[in-house]
Amino acid sequence: MQKDTHQGRSARFSCVSQATNNRLKKCNETKPKCGRCDRLNLTCEYKSILAALKPDSSVSSAHSVSRSVSPMPPGRTGQQPLCMLDLEIYHEFMFKYGDTMGVEPQSRDMLRSKLVDLANTHDYVLHNCLALSALQIFHGDSTRTELWERACYLQGIAIEQVQPTLINMTQDDAIPSLIFASNTAAFSRCEYILNPHSYTDDMDPIDKIIESFQLSRGISLVASKYWPFLKHSWINHNIPDIVDDMEEEMRQSLKSRFPVYSSVKSLALGLEDAQRRQVCVELIEKTFRYIAHLMSDGHKYPSLIYLVDAWSVTIPAEYREMLEERRPVALIILAYYAVMISLASEVWHLEAWPTLLINRITETLGKEWEEEFLRWPRKMILK
Repeated sequence: MQKDTHQGRSARFSCVSQATNNRLKKCNETKPKCGRCDRLNLTCEYKSILAALKPDSSVSSAHSVSRSVSPMPPGRTGQQPLCMLDLEIYHEFMFKYGDTMGVEPQSRDMLRSKLVDLANTHDYVLHNCLALSALQIFHGDSTRTELWERACYLQGIAIEQVQPTLINMTQDDAIPSLIFASNTAAFSRCEYILNPHSYTDDMDPIDKIIESFQLSRGISLVASKYWPFLKHSWINHNIPDIVDDMEEEMRQSLKSRFPVYSSVKSLALGLEDAQRRQVCVELIEKTFRYIAHLMSDGHKYPSLIYLVDAWSVTIPAEYREMLEERRPVALIILAYYAVMISLASEVWHLEAWPTLLINRITETLGKEWEEEFLRWPRKMILK
């Protein structure tokens, strides 16, 4: 059983237990356990160990002091117990993490092996993957809030560890940095959905998805600079070519395949700003093409879910600005992006977002937009 840690405040035998909702309980100084921990069969551990487990600041801080995954200081591992929670998270990463990726089954073992190798040679990849793995376990058991806290802590370490690499990136850093950027965008999305303290977080989900899009820019920065190398590496091995091969055919079919396509496009054509008009017209076409690909071939090619990431990675800055301003055409486009996410239903960290977005978009725009522009995406998402 994973041991919760405790920290004194008013007295050296006071403790804080994650398992007892982080409320202080004064311990009996003649007894090695406080009352709550005694009932839960937990061992009180005090500040010396807690300080090694996580930083004094918020668990999600990106500026936390870097430490090894094991909470015990170097040279004392033979005298201290292992952190069982980290071992559980590492097991999840080793044996289950790859199964949730959108790749063909025959490629999963290869991909898992490559990821493990990268994690063993790049600390920031290890902490980054462990953070996402911790959230994956928490997704299956929302009572274990210590997993959410540990995930935020591990991600904070990963963000600090990757800084020197981002400053002086080389081709050898391209693949691990790409994995980090992709995982970080995923972490941002699912951390918001799974946050057990969400009742204290009044952040609009549209603002959160914009934040996720900004994080995804890291993928674009890495990929664009080293694309010739990445294109011929194992990272691109499992992406099917059908999107490029069928592009013109798919483009020509959009109007007949999606009756709402013309209406949405007309919104963009009505924009006065020429640059924004062009950005939205192109993005609307791309969005419907990607939806069409996922509807036609997503069941045959699981790796087509990369289109969801590709969309967010490549959106122009002008579109993000329009989202921040809550421009109707930008929100309508976001509703169809939510349809794309819903077609990647096997991706656990995306599953709650389509409903969250379509509801918030409808609430923001008002009912007058629903019949013509939002009825079809809502039907697709909620079916």
